Amino acid sequence: LRDVLAQDRTADELALFANGGHPLKTHSSSPVQFYCPCDEDHARRVVSTLGADDLESLADEQPLTDVRCHFCGHNYALAADVLREIATTLRSKTS
Repeated sequence: LRDVLAQDRTADELALFANGGHPLKTHSSSPVQFYCPCDEDHARRVVSTLGADDLESLADEQPLTDVRCHFCGHNYALAADVLREIATTLRSKTS
């Protein structure tokens, strides 16, 4: 499958392959576009799963922490003070 996808193929050729070589009937078509809903707020929510203690340790270790979206590959650099702010918020929610 990887070899099929790695080659330059049209959407119709891929659909034909996926359907076992049987042609498909299409009723309409629309353009396909890539969209990833990630943003810095999402990156902050992801790092918050580490917990307050780990966030503070990370903030003490380095001035910036990179959070990479595995879907689109975008990097979000979160500053140490942002990580500390998230840690403080997490602690206030548990007390």
